[in-house]
Amino acid sequence: MAAGGAPRLLGTTVELDACHEDGRELPIELSLSMWQEDGQASFGAIIRDMTTRRADEERLFQLAHIDSLSGLPNRGVLLSRVAECLDRKVPFALLMLDLDGFKDVNDTLGHRAGDQVVKEVAQRLLSCARSIDTVARLGGDEFAVLMPEETTLSEIEHAAQCMLMTVAAPLSVDAHLSHVTASIGIAMYPDDGADVGDLLSAADLAMYEAKAQGRNCVRFFNS
Repeated sequence: MAAGGAPRLLGTTVELDACHEDGRELPIELSLSMWQEDGQASFGAIIRDMTTRRADEERLFQLAHIDSLSGLPNRGVLLSRVAECLDRKVPFALLMLDLDGFKDVNDTLGHRAGDQVVKEVAQRLLSCARSIDTVARLGGDEFAVLMPEETTLSEIEHAAQCMLMTVAAPLSVDAHLSHVTASIGIAMYPDDGADVGDLLSAADLAMYEAKAQGRNCVRFFNS
């Protein structure tokens, strides 16, 4: 590169995947520049290893969007995706699920056992969901499932019954056999609400109706 003077930089910066000399891939930031000096073009390049920054960005994303215990999307992600569905104005279902008997597990086996139950239930709920559904943990022993697009009632009922059965299956926690069940409330858009708050409230009310009806059951919101 030419030296001296005050170069006039014309450049761009791009992020790429590069190959390290040991064969592994790593993210880099490549800054290219060109300037004219004494009638001649000079070129320069700066390469930065982006591995640490990418890791920091991923960590921040996880903190902002993922529930650290269950590995599921958190409440913020769920609300955002419900809002996206509302913008599309296409019918969808919102399921609220609360565990029955979870407090007994915490009280008898401790919070570590309760954490194990949450993790296992999260995986069981995912096994009943479609790839387009969002299974989220809202906190404590409360979960939600967003079934977007034009989902039929039979698909919704089938998914909810699958969740009831899989959650109710025995759990092995610290060499103890534990049992929890689920109460599920379902709200439908647009019948049960026109915004996020109304739909959450409707699904929540339906879930408490399921608890009042004996737990381990599903109830649709009925105004």
